[in-house]
Amino acid sequence: MHSNNIIVSSEALTMIQADIKRLPQLTGGFALLMIIIKLFSKIPLPNIILLIVSIIFLFNIFNLFLFPRLKKKNINILLNYYFGFKLFEISWLTILIYFTGGISWIVPLFYSFIIVNIFWVFPKNKAVFLIGYCNLILIFLILLQYFKILPDFYLFSPEDKNLQNLSYVSLTIIAGVAVLIYLGYSSNIFYKLLQAKIINLKKTREKFEETKRNLEAEIRKRTRELLQEKKKLEIIVRERTKELETRRKIVQERVKELEKSHRLAVARELRMSELKEELENFKKLTKKS
Repeated sequence: MHSNNIIVSSEALTMIQADIKRLPQLTGGFALLMIIIKLFSKIPLPNIILLIVSIIFLFNIFNLFLFPRLKKKNINILLNYYFGFKLFEISWLTILIYFTGGISWIVPLFYSFIIVNIFWVFPKNKAVFLIGYCNLILIFLILLQYFKILPDFYLFSPEDKNLQNLSYVSLTIIAGVAVLIYLGYSSNIFYKLLQAKIINLKKTREKFEETKRNLEAEIRKRTRELLQEKKKLEIIVRERTKELETRRKIVQERVKELEKSHRLAVARELRMSELKEELENFKKLTKKS
C-alpha cells in the first residue's frame, strides 16, 4: 500500500502515542539499571552498552517532543517516521544484543519490545517487513559470528552461566521480568483498546436497536394512517362511482329524449315535405282545370 493511501486508525494512533510516551521511561530505567550494575556489581558490563542505551534514550526523548508536531502536520508522515524509527531501534537493539552475548543469552527476547504491537500500528505489509527485518538482522549477526567475521562477545562466559552465579541469575531475572512487564503492559493497552472497541460497538448496537424500534413504530403508525387513508379513499370512490352512475343514467335518459325529439323533428320535416309536394301538385291541377 502506498504511504499516501494509508489510513491511520484511532487505535493505531493510540498505540503510537502510548509507545512514544513509555519508551523514554523504559530506556531511561534500563540505562539507570546499567549504571547501577556498572557501579555496584562485578559484571563486566562494557561501556558501549551504556552508550547504545543512552543513544536510544535520547532519540526517545526527541520523539516525545516531535510526536505532537508530526501529528498536527500529517498523520501519514508520522506513521512513516515511526516506521523508520522502528528500523533504527531494531538495528541498535541488534548491536546491543551482540554486546550482551548474542543468542547465547536472553537478550534477543528484547525484540518483543518492538514487534509486540506493530500489527496494531502499521499496515500488514509494513508489519511483516519489520518482523522479517528482525529475523534477517539477527540471522546476519549469527552468521557474522559463526564465520568469525565478528569476534564472540560474552557478557557471561559459559562457565559463569550457572544457577550458582548470583550475578548471572540476578541479571537474567531482571531481563526476563523486564520483558514480561513490557508484554503485560502492552497486553493491558490491547485490552483497554478492545474494551473501548467493545463498548463503542455496544453503544452503536444500542443506538441501532433504538433506531430500529423507532423505525418500526413509525412504520406501524404510517401503516395505520395509510389503511385509514385507504378506507377513506374507498368510501370516496364508492360515492363517486354512485354519483357517476346516477349521472350516467341521467345522461342516458337525456340522450333518449334527444333521440326521440330528433326522430319527431325528422318525421315532421318529412311530413312537411310531403304536404308541400301535395300542395304543389294541387296547384298544378287547379291551373289545368
